[in-house]
Amino acid sequence: MNKYLEKLEKFRKADKKMYDVWHLICDILEYVCVALVFIAVIVTFVHLLPELADVFSGEGTLELMTFLEDVLTLAIGIEFMKLFAHPSMSQVLETIVFLVSRHMLVGNPTPMENLLSSLSIILLVMAYLAVRLLAKKTEPENKKDAGQKPSL
Repeated sequence: MNKYLEKLEKFRKADKKMYDVWHLICDILEYVCVALVFIAVIVTFVHLLPELADVFSGEGTLELMTFLEDVLTLAIGIEFMKLFAHPSMSQVLETIVFLVSRHMLVGNPTPMENLLSSLSIILLVMAYLAVRLLAKKTEPENKKDAGQKPSL
Protein backbone atom coordinates (compact mmCIF):
# COMPACT_ATOMS: atom_id res chain seq x y z
CA MET A 1 0.00 0.00 0.00
CA ASN A 2 2.89 2.36 0.83
CA LYS A 3 4.49 1.78 -2.60
CA TYR A 4 1.19 2.63 -4.22
CA LEU A 5 1.09 5.98 -2.40
CA GLU A 6 4.69 6.70 -3.38
CA LYS A 7 3.92 5.98 -7.04
CA LEU A 8 0.82 8.15 -6.83
CA GLU A 9 2.87 11.00 -5.35
CA LYS A 10 5.49 10.65 -8.13
CA PHE A 11 2.72 10.71 -10.69
CA ARG A 12 1.26 13.88 -9.14
CA LYS A 13 4.68 15.58 -9.23
CA ALA A 14 5.20 14.55 -12.86
CA ASP A 15 1.69 15.75 -13.69
CA LYS A 16 2.41 19.11 -12.04
CA LYS A 17 5.67 19.45 -13.99
CA MET A 18 3.88 18.60 -17.24
CA TYR A 19 1.18 21.13 -16.45
CA ASP A 20 3.82 23.80 -15.75
CA VAL A 21 5.59 23.05 -19.05
CA TRP A 22 2.33 23.26 -21.02
CA HIS A 23 1.41 26.46 -19.22
CA LEU A 24 4.79 27.95 -20.13
CA ILE A 25 4.39 26.90 -23.79
CA CYS A 26 0.91 28.46 -23.90
CA ASP A 27 2.23 31.68 -22.35
CA ILE A 28 5.00 31.86 -24.96
CA LEU A 29 2.48 31.27 -27.77
CA GLU A 30 0.26 34.03 -26.34
CA TYR A 31 3.20 36.45 -26.41
CA VAL A 32 3.98 35.44 -29.98
CA CYS A 33 0.34 36.15 -30.93
CA VAL A 34 0.49 39.55 -29.23
CA ALA A 35 3.72 40.34 -31.09
CA LEU A 36 2.18 39.32 -34.42
CA VAL A 37 -0.93 41.41 -33.80
CA PHE A 38 1.30 44.34 -32.78
CA ILE A 39 3.28 44.04 -36.01
CA ALA A 40 0.03 43.88 -38.02
CA VAL A 41 -1.27 46.99 -36.24
CA ILE A 42 1.94 48.91 -36.99
CA VAL A 43 1.90 47.83 -40.65
CA THR A 44 -1.75 48.84 -40.96
CA PHE A 45 -1.06 52.19 -39.31
CA VAL A 46 1.82 52.91 -41.69
CA HIS A 47 -0.41 51.86 -44.60
CA LEU A 48 -3.15 54.28 -43.46
CA LEU A 49 -0.99 57.40 -43.48
CA PRO A 50 -0.91 57.82 -47.30
CA GLU A 51 -4.64 57.05 -47.49
CA LEU A 52 -5.34 59.92 -45.12
CA ALA A 53 -4.34 62.40 -47.85
CA ASP A 54 -6.82 60.78 -50.26
CA VAL A 55 -9.61 61.16 -47.72
CA PHE A 56 -8.94 64.87 -47.26
CA SER A 57 -8.83 65.46 -51.01
CA GLY A 58 -12.59 64.86 -50.98
CA GLU A 59 -12.86 63.15 -54.35
CA GLY A 60 -15.63 60.81 -53.24
CA THR A 61 -17.11 58.68 -50.51
CA LEU A 62 -15.33 55.54 -51.70
CA GLU A 63 -12.03 56.77 -50.25
CA LEU A 64 -13.76 57.68 -46.98
CA MET A 65 -15.42 54.26 -46.68
CA THR A 66 -12.15 52.48 -47.48
CA PHE A 67 -10.33 54.61 -44.92
CA LEU A 68 -13.04 54.03 -42.31
CA GLU A 69 -12.89 50.28 -42.92
CA ASP A 70 -9.10 50.30 -42.50
CA VAL A 71 -9.23 52.43 -39.34
CA LEU A 72 -11.83 50.15 -37.78
CA THR A 73 -9.73 47.13 -38.73
CA LEU A 74 -6.81 48.81 -36.96
CA ALA A 75 -8.98 49.47 -33.90
CA ILE A 76 -10.07 45.82 -33.83
CA GLY A 77 -6.44 44.75 -34.05
CA ILE A 78 -5.62 46.96 -31.07
CA GLU A 79 -8.57 45.53 -29.14
CA PHE A 80 -7.39 41.97 -29.90
CA MET A 81 -3.91 42.92 -28.72
CA LYS A 82 -5.36 44.29 -25.47
CA LEU A 83 -7.49 41.15 -25.13
CA PHE A 84 -4.45 38.89 -25.54
CA ALA A 85 -2.41 40.96 -23.09
CA HIS A 86 -5.06 41.25 -20.37
CA PRO A 87 -7.95 38.85 -20.94
CA SER A 88 -11.10 39.82 -19.07
CA MET A 89 -14.84 39.91 -19.59
CA SER A 90 -14.76 43.65 -20.23
CA GLN A 91 -12.05 43.25 -22.92
CA VAL A 92 -14.08 40.54 -24.64
CA LEU A 93 -17.11 42.82 -24.60
CA GLU A 94 -15.14 45.77 -25.99
CA THR A 95 -13.71 43.62 -28.78
CA ILE A 96 -17.14 42.29 -29.74
CA VAL A 97 -18.58 45.81 -29.73
CA PHE A 98 -15.82 46.95 -32.11
CA LEU A 99 -16.42 43.95 -34.38
CA VAL A 100 -20.17 44.54 -34.52
CA SER A 101 -19.69 48.29 -34.99
CA ARG A 102 -17.34 47.72 -37.90
CA HIS A 103 -19.84 45.35 -39.47
CA MET A 104 -22.67 47.86 -39.01
CA LEU A 105 -20.67 50.79 -40.45
CA VAL A 106 -18.87 49.26 -43.43
CA GLY A 107 -20.67 46.00 -44.09
CA ASN A 108 -23.89 47.47 -45.57
CA PRO A 109 -26.15 45.30 -43.41
CA THR A 110 -29.91 45.18 -43.73
CA PRO A 111 -32.07 46.91 -41.10
CA MET A 112 -32.85 43.49 -39.61
CA GLU A 113 -29.12 42.73 -39.25
CA ASN A 114 -28.63 46.13 -37.58
CA LEU A 115 -31.45 45.36 -35.15
CA LEU A 116 -30.03 41.92 -34.35
CA SER A 117 -26.53 43.37 -33.89
CA SER A 118 -27.85 46.05 -31.54
CA LEU A 119 -29.86 43.51 -29.56
CA SER A 120 -26.84 41.22 -29.29
CA ILE A 121 -24.73 44.06 -27.87
CA ILE A 122 -27.50 44.88 -25.36
CA LEU A 123 -27.71 41.22 -24.31
CA LEU A 124 -23.91 41.01 -23.96
CA VAL A 125 -23.84 44.11 -21.75
CA MET A 126 -26.67 42.73 -19.64
CA ALA A 127 -24.85 39.39 -19.26
CA TYR A 128 -21.63 41.21 -18.34
CA LEU A 129 -23.41 43.28 -15.69
CA ALA A 130 -25.13 40.17 -14.32
CA VAL A 131 -21.80 38.37 -14.01
CA ARG A 132 -20.24 41.38 -12.24
CA LEU A 133 -23.19 41.61 -9.85
CA LEU A 134 -22.97 37.90 -9.11
CA ALA A 135 -19.23 38.18 -8.50
CA LYS A 136 -19.76 41.05 -6.06
CA LYS A 137 -22.41 39.10 -4.16
CA THR A 138 -20.32 35.94 -3.87
CA GLU A 139 -16.93 37.44 -2.99
CA PRO A 140 -15.86 37.06 0.65
CA GLU A 141 -16.34 39.91 3.09
CA ASN A 142 -12.61 40.42 3.67
CA LYS A 143 -12.03 41.00 -0.03
CA LYS A 144 -14.75 43.66 -0.09
CA ASP A 145 -13.03 45.51 2.73
CA ALA A 146 -9.72 45.51 0.85
CA GLY A 147 -11.24 47.77 -1.80
CA GLN A 148 -10.36 45.47 -4.71
CA LYS A 149 -12.54 45.13 -7.76
CA PRO A 150 -13.54 41.67 -8.94
CA SER A 151 -11.35 40.51 -11.80
CA LEU A 152 -13.85 39.94 -14.57
